[in-house]
Amino acid sequence: KDILIESMNKILKKLSLFHYNIGFFDYNPEKLSQGECSVAWLRHPYKDRFFADPFILSVDDDEIKVLVEDFEYRRWKGCISLLVVDRKDYHLKRKKTLLDLDTHLSFPFILRKPEGIYVIPENSESGRLTAWKYDLNTETLSKISVLTDMAVIDPVVRKIGEHYYLYGSIKGKNENGALYQWESMEELSGYRLMREEPVKQGKEDARRGGNFFMMDGQLYAATQCCTHSYGEALTICKVNVMDNTLLEETPVVSLYPQKPYTEGLHTLNISEGLCVVDGLTYLFRPVEKIKRMLCFRGINI
Repeated sequence: KDILIESMNKILKKLSLFHYNIGFFDYNPEKLSQGECSVAWLRHPYKDRFFADPFILSVDDDEIKVLVEDFEYRRWKGCISLLVVDRKDYHLKRKKTLLDLDTHLSFPFILRKPEGIYVIPENSESGRLTAWKYDLNTETLSKISVLTDMAVIDPVVRKIGEHYYLYGSIKGKNENGALYQWESMEELSGYRLMREEPVKQGKEDARRGGNFFMMDGQLYAATQCCTHSYGEALTICKVNVMDNTLLEETPVVSLYPQKPYTEGLHTLNISEGLCVVDGLTYLFRPVEKIKRMLCFRGINI
């Protein structure tokens, strides 16, 4: 009986589309360190797309502004969008596309500097990593510079001393289990790969799942657990050593998927007393999935 149920579930997933949504919970260091969180999921009307890889732009008493991967099924690629969310009941008030290219975009890492806000989204299909400046007044992104001509996945930037370090996976090089490190004297350009070998390996917690964050005076990292499947859960790691030769992290606690998004949890970011995550479920849409599979094989329908 169990084997039959498992087989049926596999068939259903094969005929379903993966579907992410973002959710929020208040930042409580004690609860987070114990893996406790009660997620309030975003309420929105869209069925033709999903929202993932959330980074908090701003929070006030009325609204939360979040940058996300906005993945449209029809085009089968993501763009970067701004979501304005009601602070009280978490319904989507407004959506605006900020960046839409010919290649897939995701993971809109936010870098705050005295002169403004910069966004460094994953764009590994283009073969490079580019920084964009965000205009608060017009809600637009303008291209600033190229950080590196490499296909970096899930990029995170951190200053150590007088140098800047970029952490991320490389497309096609064990991207779920190998983390690489780049270095630059400039925050938004000139990054060079430190070494050909990964700075960290392991499907349990190598791939980045969000920005580094401080908790009780200690630096932590949000990482993805990909042991059995991509982004199945989040692993919160304590950063023991971070320098130009080494990144040493110790897993502290895991955050697991919550209903109704029970198939994955792979991004965590914290800002202004609020945490944002994304969760995965599947939508049973056999016609769309079969069309996608045929297109992937080069069959026009």
